[in-house]
Amino acid sequence: MRYPGLVIEELPAGALRLTDGKDASNAATVWWQDRCLASPDVPSKVGAITVSAKSGSKTGLSHIIDWAEATGLISSTAQATPEARLLAKLDGKCNGESWIGNPYIISTDRILLSFIVLSSDLDIFSRLLVALAATTWPLKKRQAAVLFAKTLEGLVDEADGARYLTSRQKFHLTEQLRELERAARKKSGDVGGASTTWHRTASRLETYVDLGILTKKSKDPRDRFEYTYYPTPVLSAFVESLKAESDPLDWLERNLVACLLGSATRQDAMDLVEMKEPLQRLLNVIRSPTTSYQIGTLAVGLATVFAETKSPVSIRCARASLEELARTHPEIARLARGTSGQRAEYISLDPRKV
Repeated sequence: MRYPGLVIEELPAGALRLTDGKDASNAATVWWQDRCLASPDVPSKVGAITVSAKSGSKTGLSHIIDWAEATGLISSTAQATPEARLLAKLDGKCNGESWIGNPYIISTDRILLSFIVLSSDLDIFSRLLVALAATTWPLKKRQAAVLFAKTLEGLVDEADGARYLTSRQKFHLTEQLRELERAARKKSGDVGGASTTWHRTASRLETYVDLGILTKKSKDPRDRFEYTYYPTPVLSAFVESLKAESDPLDWLERNLVACLLGSATRQDAMDLVEMKEPLQRLLNVIRSPTTSYQIGTLAVGLATVFAETKSPVSIRCARASLEELARTHPEIARLARGTSGQRAEYISLDPRKV
């Protein structure tokens, strides 16, 4: 052994304390977050969440809170949404308020995470992936930032005459580009070289690594500690499926799970017998104070549960199954329209009869 006198003690919060077994004043504490990131199964070793910052600057934790609110994982009052509860508890890594698994290792919960993240960034995601598929590898930091800037510029130009985008969507895209241009003017005027551009790029590419769309695995293990990216078969599957669909929501519901798993998924509706146990599992995790649930949330949850089986289903299949349940078993479920779209947004369920 290289350190025969080393004593490793696990603290209640999950952190490790290292001592020589004799003098406690020489102890070094390893944060729980650093311990999780050190796992060989974590695909990227960058992106630790900081809890301190310079005066006037936001901490990494505050950025995460902003991101969670923007993606609908927490409410404006910092309450966990049903999606957040599914993400935290559905895969069994969390017991109450304690983690019993490594949250940095993503398994089938990447279906839920990818739907939450990609649906809120779908316009940029769909264009950026096509650009990534056509680039040269490995993709380095500077090259990636320039690629993202050009993708956003092209999307804003396209949005000017796009009828499929709402005024709000066009405004949001334009504001993102203006933010990068303002940051660039403070420096050299190069949008691709601005630090803000890189931050917006890295937040997406690191997420793609977590989802398996990109990878940092190479002959050089140090790449996991750098911003160096390589393609995966999942990237190719995403790009090919995007070519076949014109409606973003249809693409997400039909192809997302199949692309992530690399296998075909069921599209036709299931009956109550097939989805009864998975549905009960979802309701137990969400623990809603009401009997009304968003169909989209339950559909993605069902797709996540079935991804653990030999018979994965698409999100479209899961949604159709819930809608069919309301038609065939009105004593168990009832559909309700929301404030947007042509489809039912909510389903009321009697948990005692499910």
